[in-house]
Amino acid sequence: MGRGGAPVDGHYQFEDDIRFSDLQNNQEAGFLSIGSRETPFRGTFDGNGHTIW
Repeated sequence: MGRGGAPVDGHYQFEDDIRFSDLQNNQEAGFLSIGSRETPFRGTFDGNGHTIW
């Protein structure tokens, strides 16, 4: 398991764009990576045509 209990070998897909400015102003939203150095991400990620900006 990765951070926050997310499986590091799972399939993940965006459902919407991510605006980092929104996360910076909302500490409760936060951002956790799926994997770590000790438990690297080995799954798949589909951006589904969305943007991180």
